[in-house]
Amino acid sequence: MRCCTRSLPVLLLRPKIPLLAGILLTSFLLILPEFTRLEAVVALPASPCTLGWNLCQDVSVSGYVLYFGMSGSLTTNRQVLGMTNSVTLFNLLASSNYFFYVAAYDANGIESPPSNILNYKPQVLSSLNLTSPSEKTMNLQFRAAPGSVCQIEYTPSLNPAQWQILGSATADSNGNITITDPEAGNSPARFYRAALYANPQVLSSVKLTSPDANTVNLQFQAAPGTICQVEYTPSLNPAQWQTLGSATADSNGNVAITDTLSGNSPSRFYRAVIP
Repeated sequence: MRCCTRSLPVLLLRPKIPLLAGILLTSFLLILPEFTRLEAVVALPASPCTLGWNLCQDVSVSGYVLYFGMSGSLTTNRQVLGMTNSVTLFNLLASSNYFFYVAAYDANGIESPPSNILNYKPQVLSSLNLTSPSEKTMNLQFRAAPGSVCQIEYTPSLNPAQWQILGSATADSNGNITITDPEAGNSPARFYRAALYANPQVLSSVKLTSPDANTVNLQFQAAPGTICQVEYTPSLNPAQWQTLGSATADSNGNVAITDTLSGNSPSRFYRAVIP
């Protein structure tokens, strides 16, 4: 992709983002309930998401800046990256719609017009990468949120499937997981799948109670000391998420937030997240 300049007092550059690579498959166990008036969803951290773009050859470029956020949200994140053409994000939420774009900047911090906008819905687990270092051994590699405990299951046939646990492992600080099957060569065929077993950042389900027509109390659990946030939207078509409030989980992991204006809207949909 080309970068272009215009004859203006400040040089304008237009880098472009190509397609995402290596983060296309969904977790087969990811099931999130639908939003309802008095129910909320659990927010699951996504596997690390890697973005890349073409470097601009113009010598006036001093670096690149990434902009991203949830579709429908009023908040856009800005991350200055310097002279690099890729970045890996670890703080995204699975099954949420995100937008991404980059801009170049010069020595004075003046930014170019933005690149094309890339929309993406990150997943809990990445796709499985299988390599066979020997005839009897199979290495299985994938990614999940750092600290996630995941497991690999296998079955010798899909008709019918008889899933058995091969092993489990914890994603390292970069979100990488590797599990080895030393018996792969002893079976005519083996089919594999990865599952999220546990995640230290997962929030509990949210319990909603309505003491009166204008108030909704939201209660859930997280790791003690975790700063959590509740967002709401009056509609899902399209969703326009706004922050209701935030709170820190107490020593027992309890979080409580109250919506005192819920009665002023025909409907409200809630979600709990870790900012």
